Amino acid sequence: MSREISIIGCGMGSKESMTEKALETLKSAQLLFGPERLVKSLAKEGQRICSGYRTQDLLQVLQTAKEEKIAVLVSGDSGFYSAAPAYAALLADLSEQFTLRICPGVSSLSYLAARTAQSWGDAQIYSLHGRAQNYYASLCAGEKFALLGGNGFTEVLREMCALGFGGSTVWIGECFGSPEEKIRCGSAKELADTVTDPLSLLLVQPKRSGNVLRTIGIAEEDFIRGEVPITKSEVRAVTMSRLAVGHRDVVYDIGAGTGSVSVECSIAAAYGEVYAIEKEEKALELLQKNKAKFLCRNMQIIAGTAPDALTDLPKPDKAFIGGSGGKMKEILTCLKQKNPVIHVVINTVALETLQESIRTLKDAGFTEPEISQLCVSRSVTRGHYHMMEGLNPVYVITSDGNGTP
Repeated sequence: MSREISIIGCGMGSKESMTEKALETLKSAQLLFGPERLVKSLAKEGQRICSGYRTQDLLQVLQTAKEEKIAVLVSGDSGFYSAAPAYAALLADLSEQFTLRICPGVSSLSYLAARTAQSWGDAQIYSLHGRAQNYYASLCAGEKFALLGGNGFTEVLREMCALGFGGSTVWIGECFGSPEEKIRCGSAKELADTVTDPLSLLLVQPKRSGNVLRTIGIAEEDFIRGEVPITKSEVRAVTMSRLAVGHRDVVYDIGAGTGSVSVECSIAAAYGEVYAIEKEEKALELLQKNKAKFLCRNMQIIAGTAPDALTDLPKPDKAFIGGSGGKMKEILTCLKQKNPVIHVVINTVALETLQESIRTLKDAGFTEPEISQLCVSRSVTRGHYHMMEGLNPVYVITSDGNGTP
């Protein structure tokens, strides 16, 4: 097989930012395909150029191309938020016609890190190009992160300031490799009004004024509370253990109340989503306040009654039921329809609800439930003595969908 297609990472778009192997491959190519700015700036005399960036554009070129050596140009590195994987998947179907080679390049992040003498190996990486990303997880955890811009960073920096992260150190790089290249460093507050190019990169070392505890095991007094019941911290600890929330899980908290479980699920599912479903107006107000206090940007508050309020929500991985409003059967049936293998935890104090939950789990096609009874006592002072005072026993019920719709 003599025909070759090489996907070349072109770094910042200039020969100075390309590897020797990439330059050698580029030089031997007879046809260049890629974004107009790349093919025009890197082509040499005698090479045919075709501009485009969609896989469909490349396919159309290949259907009529007669050249033996074809170079497909992509900016930055071929493996860093690049079109290269999509091109490679397309070319896999043409493997009988072409030999595929990939030449990596310098990514925009490694370029910015080098220009600012920073490390990027310890940074979480997010892209806003046509997607939503929960970079708040890194922001709140104090972890360095990089953000590839979709429409500039003015809004991001202003929101960081509003959340108390105005003192964070930020580096902004724009238009790498062009005469308009800019690299700026300062605090988020200092650069909050900076208008940045859509093709830009932000590197952030978070620093927050004031401390808010964001971890599993938040004390009850740390939540903003009213007359709405709250899941006691000891019970919440067992509940979170039974829920076993993963970093990217979608979690429902049905009957969210004050939001103590919702908040801890939001922290545990740092890159996932949490939906706090609640019908009471007073509880909804507290949910909003606690969401803001603990910076739970991946927590959505849904005003309504389950199961009706669950209809338009995405498929859940885990669900916690702290209050069913007398609709346990309907709720469990709805959850299992959404995800046949959903993991469910139910907390109840009343024996009637315990019996109903066991019966309904069986009828709805869930696995045999695991039931724990928690009898928590707390110390109180009586004169010179410390006495133990018991709280209401709580039943924690755990079960999974059996896999059948």
